[in-house]
Amino acid sequence: MSETQQSGSGPTRVYLVRHGRTELNAAGIVRGRLDPPLDDVGCLQVEELARALSLLPIDEVVAGPLGRTTQTAQVIAHASGAPLSVDARLQDRDYGEWTGHSVEAVVTQWGSLDDAPGVESLAVVAQRAWEACEALADRWRGGLVVAVTHDAVIRALVTKWRHIDVGRRPFAVDTASYTVVERLSGEWRVLSIGNHVE
Repeated sequence: MSETQQSGSGPTRVYLVRHGRTELNAAGIVRGRLDPPLDDVGCLQVEELARALSLLPIDEVVAGPLGRTTQTAQVIAHASGAPLSVDARLQDRDYGEWTGHSVEAVVTQWGSLDDAPGVESLAVVAQRAWEACEALADRWRGGLVVAVTHDAVIRALVTKWRHIDVGRRPFAVDTASYTVVERLSGEWRVLSIGNHVE
């Protein structure tokens, strides 16, 4: 069945997956547009996640353009047999001059990453990621897709759809975790946040 033929009356479900761990994650470094590969722990995390997700009827796996997301998505797509694509709108947040600094140092100086000057606003992140999710939901009406992206992107989307203050970090989005959302009748809702493979 072609993508244009794929349709259903039920909701379109999207699994928002955060990529596996990298050395910079482990070191507490602001990653943003830096492009470190998954570390050994991250590779194991992704293999376990891919095995679990392969039990789902995945129509497509889409990833942000950085290596840590495409690497994660490739493993999931291979395990599930689903096609793989890349969408630049799922790119990590741009932290400007703070990229490569320690998270702790930036938070100590500015109170939070959100308050540091020159950082891409969460509203902008949420808008571009929402557009990517809308395109996926339009392409796979009533289907199930996996979108591999970053913690800032997932937090921005959840905030948009739940109307909560993401700047205060009210929830965790760990590496290789997944957040489940769905669109029904044009409305998005968050079903669960930060799930881990048991």
